[in-house]
Amino acid sequence: MKKNPNIVKDFDPIARFTNFGASSLDFMVIYRINSYPNHAQASSDIREEVLRLFRKNKIEIPYPITTVKLQK
Repeated sequence: MKKNPNIVKDFDPIARFTNFGASSLDFMVIYRINSYPNHAQASSDIREEVLRLFRKNKIEIPYPITTVKLQK
């Protein structure tokens, strides 16, 4: 986040564990942006960085699986 030009540098981001989901652990990240029109880009950049770090550290994201059986 320190490299992102849309995020305010003198505010330390806050990460909180918020919930146990059905197939997830839910977190919230609070950060400041330099201008509201940059919000969508900053949020996307943060998600992409989290995904990059998950892949680098071999952390898998769980997802629910549904099995459908077809009968004749």
